[in-house]
Amino acid sequence: MAHIKLTEIQAGCQTYEIMTRRGPLKVDGAVVDGFVDFDKRRIVIDDKVEGARFVEVILHEVEHIQYPYLDESVVEQAAKEKTDILSELNLLGWHDD
Repeated sequence: MAHIKLTEIQAGCQTYEIMTRRGPLKVDGAVVDGFVDFDKRRIVIDDKVEGARFVEVILHEVEHIQYPYLDESVVEQAAKEKTDILSELNLLGWHDD
């Protein structure tokens, strides 16, 4: 499957690539919007994800890198709250109402 490299970021004291890939993406048999490949230092996001959800998935995966000990529900809530804040401040360039 073709990866499209979007950028590189610093997270957890390491450089990670952010890439999209044609989905559906699966982790342990479950369909996901994105995941972290720690071995390749890569965040992979389903190419169908867009808008505020795209930002939320990136923030979610960065949370996993920075705080690997956090429970999935905590990571999910933190990413959603941060995305909502950015959206409310119009820092995403759009509003998802």
